[in-house]
Parts: sequence; C-alpha cells; structure tokens
Amino acid sequence: MFTALELLDLAVQVEINGEKFYRQALGRVENVEIKAMLAWLAEEEARHRQAFETVREQYRKAKRSEAIPMLHEPVLKAAMGRHAFSLDDLRIDSIRNEDELIRSAIVFEEDSIQFFAFISSFVSDKRALSAIEEIRKEESHHIDLLSKMIQRPDRRFSKEWKMDKPVENFWTIRLNSLKETLEGNNFAVYIAENATAARKIVREEIVPKIGARSVSWGGSMTVVETGVYEDMKALPGMEIIDTYEKGVAPADMIERRRHSLLVDLFITGTNAVTEIGQLVNLDMTGNRVAGITFGPRNVIILAGRNKIVPDLEDAMLRIKNFAAPANVMRLDKKTPCLKTSICEDCRGPDRICNTWTITEKSFPKGRIRVVLINEDLGL
Repeated sequence: MFTALELLDLAVQVEINGEKFYRQALGRVENVEIKAMLAWLAEEEARHRQAFETVREQYRKAKRSEAIPMLHEPVLKAAMGRHAFSLDDLRIDSIRNEDELIRSAIVFEEDSIQFFAFISSFVSDKRALSAIEEIRKEESHHIDLLSKMIQRPDRRFSKEWKMDKPVENFWTIRLNSLKETLEGNNFAVYIAENATAARKIVREEIVPKIGARSVSWGGSMTVVETGVYEDMKALPGMEIIDTYEKGVAPADMIERRRHSLLVDLFITGTNAVTEIGQLVNLDMTGNRVAGITFGPRNVIILAGRNKIVPDLEDAMLRIKNFAAPANVMRLDKKTPCLKTSICEDCRGPDRICNTWTITEKSFPKGRIRVVLINEDLGL
C-alpha cells in the first residue's frame, strides 16, 4: 500500500528519469537543432522535478502521509507506463536514428502524463493539484513540439522552435553539459535563460525550499543585476546583514562581513566556472570566498555564461587578465592595472588579489547551489 507522499516520491523519480533520458539522448544526435531541443527538454524535466520536490516538502511539513487503500504495486506499475521506473527498458544505445529517438521521447512524455493523471486522484492538496496539472499541460506541449518535429520532412523545428538565436542555443547545449558536470561534483545546479529567470528561481524555488531566516552576500555585480539583492531585502521576516550598504564605517562593515559567515543563506557570484566543474575565485578581503567555503548553511552562486572557461589555468588567466583589472576600474582602486589593464602583481594597500579559492566539490552535497544564466552578467 502506498501513501500520497510516496506517490510524490515516484513523481520526482519520473522527472529524474526524463531528464536522464534527454541528457543521454544528447549524445546520440549530431544535429545542433535537435540537440538544442533535447537540452531544453532536459531542463524542463529538471524544473518539473524541482516543482514536485517543493510539493513533496510541503506534504512532509504538513505531516500528510495518509495511506491510499487498494493501491498496491501491480496497480501502480500499470499506471506508471513502460519507462517511468527505469530507463533500462528504453535502451538508449539501441536507438538507431533520430526518428526512433523522437518517437521514444513522445512515448516517455505520454507515460508521464498518464501517471500524473493517475496520482491526481489521490492528492487532495489544492496547491499540489495545481502544480501537477500545470506540469501535465507542459508535458502535453512537449508532445506537440516533438510530434511537429517528426512530421516535418526536413526534420527541422516548427517556426516556434526555429533556431533564430544561435548564440543562445549554443550556450544552452554548453550550459546543460556543465550542469551535469557540476552535479557530479555535488553541486545543486539550475539553468536560467536570463537574469529575470534566475531571479525567479532564487525567489520562488530555492529560498522557499531551504527556509532561510537570515541572508547576506559577497561582492557580486550579478547578484545586483539579476534583482536578487532587492528581492532578498524585501522578504518579510528575513534578517538581512547588508554588506552592500553605502556609507557604513569601515570598522562596522568588517563586523557585518564577519557576521555574514553565520547566516542561513549566503548569495554571491564567482569569478570563473571551469568545464570540469570547479568554482574559481580571487578575493581582496576574503569574506566572499570564506562564505562560499564554510560558515553559511546554504550558498547560492549566480554565474553568467561569460564566466565559463575550459580549465583551471584558463580560469586564473581570466581572473588576473580581465576580471581583476576590470573590478579595479569599477571600484577605483589605486593599483597599476587601473591604468594599464594588465596585472602587475602589485603590493599596495589597494591590491584586490589576495586570496585564491578553488571549490572542486560542494560539501556537504547540495550546500552550494549554482544558477547558470544564459546571459553575460557581471565581470
């Protein structure tokens, strides 16, 4: 016999399986348009998973785990369809061409819709039902898009998905690949199409999920540019340790930065993200890299696509040859690179290059949440 909470666990698993299927499928095609579609579908499944996780958490907090009479495993398996529990039956490696791949995706989406319709009969919470219905509609839209694609003789997208934004689509593929790599390093990862979407992810998905009661931030243009800084200050009941406030005496600001290391949520950016899944940073005062490393219970890293580099060497070159001089100019520090734009390895009191950190993995797993943004943001 199953409970409503266990059904929501299975719904999360369906979306995990869907995301896994689309990410595996990315390696089976060469057509850049189909790759972009599959990458988008993978991100859709990830977003649906997060939505179900939020609903599940609400059920847990409400201690709603009533058993559902007459619902046993054979009945549930019949409702789940052919591919919901496991991808083994689907055998990605046996798919011979793009037609088969697209048809398999359609079957997967149909099974998901069937299961979500089934569990709606056993979920009583109105917010949960609304979330399930919205996801069902989106899965139906996926089927429409996939069906249109397979019906076209040239196998190109319908007008709705024509590749009229090659740069964005290029980065969609790159960001999805990086997401998978970072997740392998124990980071929780989200992809946002733009700054507005990143702001929504933080405000509506991450912050409610972690239940933070205090927040602070490390120096980051991206935190401000996305609107996250203003959103956090406006949250009712949230203790704010504002290290961006102007006009604060230097000694008082140092104290704020010290206290910021004990908050529930620390939000900042990163100087670079490597394609092997590392966060690389260089700091002046050290509060930003300290907060990323230890202290705050949860960390959110907002990273524009311009921060992505191949490896550690390129990350350090990017920081020393671009990010650091550009930040010196932004902050009007009196260092040689203010005039030359080239790192001179200076020794003056305004030097901003003092502490390096390389974050290879999140510890504990999921403590650091990285929001990858498909726009150039910050320095």
